Amino acid sequence: MKKLKIHPLTRIEGDASLEIVFDDQGNLKRLRWLSELFRGFEKICLGRPVEEMPFLTSRICGICAEAHHLASLRAVDQIFGLTPPPWAQKVRAIFLLSSLVRDHLTVLYLFSGPDLKPSPQNREALAWLKENGLLHDFLQSRSRIRRILEIVGGRGLQAVGGFPGSWSKSITAEEKEELIQLTQKERAFAAKTFDFFGEILLKKEYQNPLKIPFLALLPDNLPGFLGRRIGILTSEEKPYKDFRAEKFQEYIVEEDSTECPNLRTTQLKSLGPYLVGPLARFHLWPEPSTPLAQKAYREIKNCLKHQQLRDYEIAHLFRAYEILLACEQIESLSQEIEIQRKDEKEPKFELQREGIGVVEAPRGLLIHHYQVDKKGLITKVNIITPTAQNSPIIFMTIRAYLKSSPKNNPQKLTKDIEKIIRAFDPCVPCMLHIIPSNKDAAKLSIAIQNKSF
Repeated sequence: MKKLKIHPLTRIEGDASLEIVFDDQGNLKRLRWLSELFRGFEKICLGRPVEEMPFLTSRICGICAEAHHLASLRAVDQIFGLTPPPWAQKVRAIFLLSSLVRDHLTVLYLFSGPDLKPSPQNREALAWLKENGLLHDFLQSRSRIRRILEIVGGRGLQAVGGFPGSWSKSITAEEKEELIQLTQKERAFAAKTFDFFGEILLKKEYQNPLKIPFLALLPDNLPGFLGRRIGILTSEEKPYKDFRAEKFQEYIVEEDSTECPNLRTTQLKSLGPYLVGPLARFHLWPEPSTPLAQKAYREIKNCLKHQQLRDYEIAHLFRAYEILLACEQIESLSQEIEIQRKDEKEPKFELQREGIGVVEAPRGLLIHHYQVDKKGLITKVNIITPTAQNSPIIFMTIRAYLKSSPKNNPQKLTKDIEKIIRAFDPCVPCMLHIIPSNKDAAKLSIAIQNKSF
């Protein structure tokens, strides 16, 4: 076999294919990630008023919309020199955590569930859920999360709640009570989810530890998903450095990808490629204090050896754990929400020419970096997504698998490679939003057929 093309890659966010070329000896010659998805947000947004950015960038992806909305909003806060009051910080946290629960549930139940517990009938997605008696609970969960996002964000998708230095969507006493009740039900489903996937993943043998650095925001007075310092953990489990998120350019360097023409990847200046996401967060964050998440954390630590906790496949278990953690944090924050907000004075601001907003999206560290002119119009946009950061590790893991696997069974190769990719949960729309700068990139052309257009 000289060439294997997996088209399309199934059960991932977005549309993509993978092309693998072998030489005459069966060794890997070339690995190419291909996709027609392109949205060019870093150019589209130039010249726009900076306060529009949270709403524009949330359209990059229908799955990661909330993370983009909030990362953008934090960058805009910096540009206007505004600090959100405590009540707004709590609502923002609920907003982000709710989207994380929805996203992780999608990955576990719709994308990777059939990999982790294969069906005798080789069923996919919804049929697999029904076979395992999970379909009704899963759909009910989706409905609850959508309602939570409506309460805090104004809409279930593409929220309208973001406001520089604050949050525009208020919450009534009735909505607060509904929020608490919804979260309590979601917490029960989160516990069921951890038990279901824990039964599979805590007994599994793991043979592929990732010997690379991990990167994640560190918890402070807010949930870790909204921290303000980035921590680096080396492959020897030694804390290497932590730094303010605004200083990321001193540690992270971007470069064009050789495996994908529409992609900019990243690496640490002194340590090379690194990983972000659930795997990194579990290693960099302390044991939680909430009861269900704490119990799950200790169960993971007690059941698995140290090196096993670095295997890429175990990220699915950490997703189930983070669902529990997020649900308990949402419930706690919901009970603390102020119904009668104190009158806020009209904020005074002094326009800054640069802003950097960072959050932990479900897939990992998400960075929005903007520059503006004296009128507050965008002059530069740089968005570094989790999948762009993880892509060198994804390709490295595929190469390692191909090096040790027989090449005479294309069906098995395809199945195994897709399983590897799904373990990293890539988001193609987020990954390929840039205009590439490398010389091999395909040029974008537009033909207008109607002259009256």
